Amino acid sequence: MHPDVSVNLTIDCPPTGSTYELEHRSNCGPCRMTEAFESRVILRAGSMNDMTDVELEEYRELKSATNRAHDPFIHRLPPEIGAYIFWLCVPKYSDGQYAMPWVLGMICKYWRHIAWTTPQLWTELCICVKSVHSPESCDIIQAALLRSRSLPLSISVSVHLFRDDISPTTFSTLIEMMNQCSDRWQTISLNVPKWVLALISPRNGDTTLLKDLHLRSNYDIQRRWNSHGVTCRMESASPSCLSFNIGGCPLNLLEIGWGRMTTLEVQEIKDDECLELLRRCPLLSTFKFYLSWRSGDAQFHFYPVTHYQLKTIELETDCTHVPLNLFDALTLPALQKFSYGDWELGGFHWDMLLSLFRRSGCMLKDLRVGLVEDDWDDSFIRLLKNITSLRTLMFELGSDSNRTLYDILYRVSRRNFLPELVSLECTCRRPLAWKQITDSIGGLENLRTSLRWPHKVQININLGSYSEDGIRLGYMSAPVIRRIHDILEAGFDFNIAYVDPDEDSKGATDIFQFVKKSLDYNSNFYSH
Repeated sequence: MHPDVSVNLTIDCPPTGSTYELEHRSNCGPCRMTEAFESRVILRAGSMNDMTDVELEEYRELKSATNRAHDPFIHRLPPEIGAYIFWLCVPKYSDGQYAMPWVLGMICKYWRHIAWTTPQLWTELCICVKSVHSPESCDIIQAALLRSRSLPLSISVSVHLFRDDISPTTFSTLIEMMNQCSDRWQTISLNVPKWVLALISPRNGDTTLLKDLHLRSNYDIQRRWNSHGVTCRMESASPSCLSFNIGGCPLNLLEIGWGRMTTLEVQEIKDDECLELLRRCPLLSTFKFYLSWRSGDAQFHFYPVTHYQLKTIELETDCTHVPLNLFDALTLPALQKFSYGDWELGGFHWDMLLSLFRRSGCMLKDLRVGLVEDDWDDSFIRLLKNITSLRTLMFELGSDSNRTLYDILYRVSRRNFLPELVSLECTCRRPLAWKQITDSIGGLENLRTSLRWPHKVQININLGSYSEDGIRLGYMSAPVIRRIHDILEAGFDFNIAYVDPDEDSKGATDIFQFVKKSLDYNSNFYSH
């Protein structure tokens, strides 16, 4: 609504169920006519469910008249305002909810008229295909596409039951309707068997509006996949984000416009295909991928790839061997963020990453790595020592000790170590010695004068352990609490995320609550 436009509505609505309302309804013409009609139908047929077509239409008219009489607010609104309210209320495509506004048309004729004539309500379609897709369902989808007029579309198609008896004819009509409006595709999300992807053929190859393309296919039969050849024909598409999960699909079976792609998310991909994607996407800035298997042994040689635009790499894998040769083949001068899963890394892994960063000459700002075993802390420290541009560091410590965290905090506060570091987050599997944390930071004067201490520190801990003498591990002592108070007073963002199995806290992040729990626990323990 325009800010200069104001709407004043005088509404006199009696309280629901009040004596006034009952008297008002008894004097209401539409209500009396509806009651008389219901009595006649029940007297004739014995039930309102046995109305004839003529009676059903008359009953709808009476109900609409009743709605107009007893719901003056919505019927006094101009259609434009009603349409805007509906648009605000309908769940959005990104919410992962059923976004079609069919329910609005079930209220009354006035609502249905507004919903049916508001194109903005029909631009997001979520379609679930069952094993038998009726023609009536296709008619409903076609009606929705027509109501959206010429606006850009976001379409999601999934399969309710992945069964062997689903034939191409089940999808042919639906996919054909989608192909006919391909010039309006903005977001397409398909979670279907692989052979269904072969049916995608945009009209005249026009998908110039496409921004987000999500292709997922976790279930399929290999013989069908082989019989269809090319998966998708969208050569003109240059989506800004392509996410797909089609394990085992060679890249040469995808005819997609890769040239202007900037964000790529891939599930179940081999290491040599990662390099091939980087070659195909010269403008790629963000690359997220899940490496599910390797193309060969650890000695397999890859042709080097230098990518000048890639800024973010996020890698996860279930491989038993880290693909060292994959990163040996990469040179990434623009790399700023590197995330390397949540699994154990050893000393040779840190050396491999250090070699990648040195060879690339990049200004890395964000490093997020998995489990850091304390046996390899010297290699990890050596890696960090050579990344002077780092501003964000996230890592998880193993179960041996927390020496690496203490060492990093000590080095940051006293030496020229990670001089640009702003945010540090560490997850600890063992109980922390909080005194070592505060001692590594130094005194209050050091906090006020040191510019190298990160202004945001979060430590994630678990309070589920006890020492041999029955003391709950993980809580702070009173002297440590006073030091933590000094840290907060100095203006630093120091937080603690804790899990307490006894209270099912599920990762609460409130340092003041944690301090209170520590004080209460110490008081109760020593009082006994």
